Amino acid sequence: MSAEKSPPRGPPHTVPVNVKGNSPRQMREQVGEDKQTTRRIDIGRRMVEETVYCELDDFTDHYFPTLPSVDEVETMLSKIAKEDNTVVVNGSGSEQKYILAGFNLTPVQAKASQHNITENKHFGKIEHLGHKIREHAGKRNDFTLQAIPTKHLASNIAGCNFQMDACLTEAHDARKHGRIPIADIANRLQLLSSILHIMNDDIRRNFIYGVTIENDRVSLWYFSRTHSVKARSFSFVKEPIKFVQVLTALLTADRDKLGYDNRISMLSGGKFFYKMPPAGKQTSGRCFLLKEIVSEVRALRVSGRTSRIFKVVEVDCNNEALKPEKEFVLKDVWIKAGALTEAQIQAEILSKIKEFSERPEGWRSHPLLSAFDDAETNLTDALAPLLESGAYEELFLKATAESIGEPCIAVHPEAWDSDDIFMLPPPSAGGDEALGSGQRIGSTNPGRVSSSTGTPRHGQPLSATRAFKPRKRCFFLYDDVCERVSRLPTLGDVMDVMHQATLGLILMFCAGWVHRDISDGNILAIRDAKTQEWRVRISDLEYARKFPRDEPASPDPGTPFFMPLEIHGAEPLVPFKSSTSKKIFSETACGPFIKPKQVHSYQHELEALWWLWVWLVLLKTMHDHPMDSEAISHIFNHGEKPSMQRLSAFLKGFSATVLNSFHPDTHEIRDGLDILRSSLLAEYMDRPEEKLDDISSYSLICAVFVTFFDKINEPSLRDTWARMPMKRPAHLQPLLAVKNEVALVEEQRDDGSGNVEATSGDVFAAAAEAEVR
Repeated sequence: MSAEKSPPRGPPHTVPVNVKGNSPRQMREQVGEDKQTTRRIDIGRRMVEETVYCELDDFTDHYFPTLPSVDEVETMLSKIAKEDNTVVVNGSGSEQKYILAGFNLTPVQAKASQHNITENKHFGKIEHLGHKIREHAGKRNDFTLQAIPTKHLASNIAGCNFQMDACLTEAHDARKHGRIPIADIANRLQLLSSILHIMNDDIRRNFIYGVTIENDRVSLWYFSRTHSVKARSFSFVKEPIKFVQVLTALLTADRDKLGYDNRISMLSGGKFFYKMPPAGKQTSGRCFLLKEIVSEVRALRVSGRTSRIFKVVEVDCNNEALKPEKEFVLKDVWIKAGALTEAQIQAEILSKIKEFSERPEGWRSHPLLSAFDDAETNLTDALAPLLESGAYEELFLKATAESIGEPCIAVHPEAWDSDDIFMLPPPSAGGDEALGSGQRIGSTNPGRVSSSTGTPRHGQPLSATRAFKPRKRCFFLYDDVCERVSRLPTLGDVMDVMHQATLGLILMFCAGWVHRDISDGNILAIRDAKTQEWRVRISDLEYARKFPRDEPASPDPGTPFFMPLEIHGAEPLVPFKSSTSKKIFSETACGPFIKPKQVHSYQHELEALWWLWVWLVLLKTMHDHPMDSEAISHIFNHGEKPSMQRLSAFLKGFSATVLNSFHPDTHEIRDGLDILRSSLLAEYMDRPEEKLDDISSYSLICAVFVTFFDKINEPSLRDTWARMPMKRPAHLQPLLAVKNEVALVEEQRDDGSGNVEATSGDVFAAAAEAEVR
């Protein structure tokens, strides 16, 4: 089948889109490279957790662009009816003042009475209606309604194979160009897969609207990074004025009211252009052209989007690169509306480190360093050059500019929940929709009657875990273009940077902070221009928290590959009682080792470092090892709980197969890592509950970690492993050209030929089947 190509819609990816090692606020499943349609059920199950119902009037008042008045719509329809009676006709003899031509019956009824009618022909009339609205509405935006039921959208993101029945597009024809829609007309699961892909793929989007038509029932949807909402449906046959109000609002609203971020635009050729607004006393902003997407994740839910990292170049008002051309890093992240930004957190951490260095009694007397002077060498000497010269600031990746967006729309207080919102049967002809069971969010009047249908709502106030706190979109600009620690040239470079990272984290500890998201993507490095040595840059501090702390702990973020076991399992560690496969995390109190709370501590930070070291030395050095991918996946996986193999590796030590998989030249490092593991485990078991918040109780394990580097860096040992090359992923090899095209692929569907295979998007087949039942 032929495929018509459109210009690229965004910067090329330098890594696969299912990158591991970013900064999720909580663990999630990822789509990976699976086809979007094959994951529709999984997507629906995940989206249920963040989607609520809302009355139609509440929805249009709270979430939707402003609707035109009934009088304004009737005036417009009067003009259209006089001009073209194939679109709108007077409703003389009926309950309606105006009737949408061809829609005096529901689609199922029309299909039954006119056997030659097809979905394409029937809903093509809505496209014509949209054109007439644009002509007569007065104000209009840059979008038009397109019916594209035989088209299949594809893009540079893996797994895109979804269809849309209709969409709002920019001025270009959706049949020829891959314009991403503002609102989709599709069935519920079909809508979800397309919406999720759009929100993943189009970086301009803050939120997006959707429309589903099931028989004659029209539902409006709102999808954001906080929550998603479905409005109670209405009949476009019985309420044509309401339907025209909705279409008019979409076709006349400003871009930002349709979910576009005004800071990002698309240039000809599909390149994205970002404008950093002026800050402080600046009179003008700065402009950047996005060159590459360094990292992103395809999530199974809209709110699951994690940080996106771009390489950018600064340009002038004519989009020409400034000379000399310099690359920057632009980070795109959503954080809670009331939360401190990464830059604010970093400023507070650096301020606390400065206070620590200026302690009147001397920084060496800090409780966390009490075990350092008891070691064979004075380990505080490793911290002295950083503190006494202020060089500690260089350990952290610092943003040089930032732009903080407005919070997204809060959940409507009268919304309610449903566990089966995406799995309910379609309505029968002329019938109301099934609403399922669920909980109300905040209403004190559970029996409130729907203004649109006269039917009562049901449900109870939603629990605090479903509070859906608004988020704000933040952009941060960094001058340093760094490498992940795993992508450094040699193991010697890697271990030097990890040593620096350990010292940086200990300084954070002394300042009373924990990072909470140690990973390969957050331990970065940049090469010193003079010495050519690699210098650490610790990043992603937006999840950092004070320790110890009195307030309730928020859900711990983390990358499962490197997550501490107690945090990953959400329960305290208990030792193996035997070699049988007993549960490692207890469900009830079962002995003296059970501790009632799990607050992310200094030791958890060090355990995350340990998992990262193991991963780097075992899997990222350039050598062949006998360990198969299945065995690796059991230890390093993305499960919701730690696997038995991962637990066993930490609690009992690595198996002989894993130990033999380390390169022979790294056995000294391997043995040192096992000593660290034993030390961590001993500390977990021996620290009493009343000492969990005692800073001095973590001094010994911090000293052990610093000593580790002294041992492995002895010249006779370092020479055996320091020059070992690290693996360079195939996708990071030099590219002659990067293809980044969006194609519309022809796919046969309900074209009137009679040879149609019912699809999930066939509203006729779905509604007719329901009516038969």
